Amino acid sequence: MKKKLFLTAALYHKEIITGTEKTYETTIIFSGKEFLATDDKIVAMQVIRSLPEEYNDKLECVEILVRPF
Repeated sequence: MKKKLFLTAALYHKEIITGTEKTYETTIIFSGKEFLATDDKIVAMQVIRSLPEEYNDKLECVEILVRPF
């Protein structure tokens, strides 16, 4: 199967609880990284593997965005 080009970004959403209010602070881990793959699920796995080590134990707070060209 022929590979396609995908553009990706990864965001980290840190939960902040103050009193009874819950908010999120969002940080861009990276944006604009390009990957070649046959589908977006494979790209998501490639993105997870390319994250900095500090996010390995925080994957539930990481949002991966994938856009095909």
